[in-house]
Amino acid sequence: MNKSFHINWKGIFLWSNHFYGLCAVLLSIESAMILLHQIPSIYLLLLIYLSTVVYYTHAYLQELKLGGDHERVVWYKNNHKYLIVRQAVYTVFCLFIAIVKMDLISVILDASLFVKLILLVSGFLSISYYIPNLKGIALRSYRTKGVIKSIAIAWVWSFTCCFIPVWLGSIHYMFKMDEQFAMYFFHLFIYVLILAILFDIKDIPMDLKDTVNTIAVRLGAEKTVKQIIIPLLVLYYIIIIYWVFQMGLPTIHLLTHGILVLLTYIIARSIIQQKVIYLNILLIDGLLVIKALLGIAVIGYYWP
Repeated sequence: MNKSFHINWKGIFLWSNHFYGLCAVLLSIESAMILLHQIPSIYLLLLIYLSTVVYYTHAYLQELKLGGDHERVVWYKNNHKYLIVRQAVYTVFCLFIAIVKMDLISVILDASLFVKLILLVSGFLSISYYIPNLKGIALRSYRTKGVIKSIAIAWVWSFTCCFIPVWLGSIHYMFKMDEQFAMYFFHLFIYVLILAILFDIKDIPMDLKDTVNTIAVRLGAEKTVKQIIIPLLVLYYIIIIYWVFQMGLPTIHLLTHGILVLLTYIIARSIIQQKVIYLNILLIDGLLVIKALLGIAVIGYYWP
């Protein structure tokens, strides 16, 4: 009974990628509440949630072609038919919401050149992360390039959870790249970059085998934390300090982000020896949930 529950909760919540959908939705709510003082529409949140689940499910379905026998791969093999059907259903729902309910085709066509450029670059980064093999020729995407891989992940998450909800939540979609948005986007980008680098630590043995030159592979786990993660956490908090005082925000933001920085450092130290996939997901990506909940709680506290 306990064993069955142990397996099922991971499959339903983690391997199925509903957890990543939850992370994306919470971060999107945080961004819209802080930058627009509003909560995104239910259609936008559904679109972000479903598209995130579809994207990550596609990624791990691709992983099946590489083989492996760890727990997530086994779950994907056992549930392959269900996941294929779910992918189709969720994709149809995404298209229905985007085209019918939100009229995004017209919105995109009417968008400024700057917004179109952001959409084009972000879409390219998202799609090109997984380049398939064509006629036996392995086309290696930028995800084998280490630093570029981590930067691309951070950009796509920041685009999805900050740019999209702010742009589509703006009055008449009149998006403006002001200082507050730029600083908020940059702080989210740096934080996701930190987590992306941390997540590569668990993959060091596999990446060494597959010649994926990540930062963690180059430096090793200990040096990655000391030479990369700690300086990035310091940079992150400097951005927060500047953002809070420049925008005249309540100083409680300094406290909550300080807690987040400390918690991130503690987890960074703890996962060096942690090789279990589901614990890495809960500990590292779970920080996205904590960050979003702290931000939502703070903005909710001083909302008029």
